Amino acid sequence: MAYDPSRDCPRGDCIVAAIERINAANSAARLSQGSPAEWANESYNVARGLVYGDLPHSPGVLRASYQDAAFWVVIDQLGKAGLRLALVVNQSLR
Repeated sequence: MAYDPSRDCPRGDCIVAAIERINAANSAARLSQGSPAEWANESYNVARGLVYGDLPHSPGVLRASYQDAAFWVVIDQLGKAGLRLALVVNQSLR
């Protein structure tokens, strides 16, 4: 069964908890390495390989397994992006 935010996470708190777990597992020091261009390339490669690479060939039809896998990839990338954005903002305010 595919992840359904309105059913599985109606208040959005489980998504926030997932992002917090991801950020706890990925140290800020490790995620802050590299440049914004390298971060963009990392995201592109993840999307190309894990999200776009497994798209079904029939338009408009997404398998539940694809939706489940892609959802958690997106959550992981959003967690990294949020942490990296905070690092850039903090550095710019020094």
